[in-house]
Amino acid sequence: MRSLSAAFAFAVLGACGGSEAGGAGDGGPSSCTASEALETTPSKSGDYTVYVCDSAAPARGFNTFTYLVVDKSGAPVDGLTLSVQPWMPDMGHGSPGNPQVTPGADGLYQVSNVVFTMPGVWQLRTTVSAPHPGAAPASDSANPQFNID
Repeated sequence: MRSLSAAFAFAVLGACGGSEAGGAGDGGPSSCTASEALETTPSKSGDYTVYVCDSAAPARGFNTFTYLVVDKSGAPVDGLTLSVQPWMPDMGHGSPGNPQVTPGADGLYQVSNVVFTMPGVWQLRTTVSAPHPGAAPASDSANPQFNID
């Protein structure tokens, strides 16, 4: 039943005109700088800042983003593990997609297969985990947010 529901969701998405928007495609992360960011979000602890870039405005359908993660001093942070869950807070649900994170260099991370199924406010609930014990913080979070038309 679950796979039937997912198939239905993707069929509906196709009928709604979903498209692959932005990002670096099949390769690694494209560039992302603070001045190019569509959204800038400090992490919950304040130890990281997450800049979210896309070559086009986020839209219904499939999207790919590039994250730039920097520390308090503004230095790019490599070696983090990022987990991203699209979430629609007003409706209390996520999306059928399973975002994939591909790390690059210089604090860049490509987040692909981000699916926005309907218009409204969407968060990219992002968990950031440090590469080794003792790094502060061991786990953190940031929730960049977009209004999808």
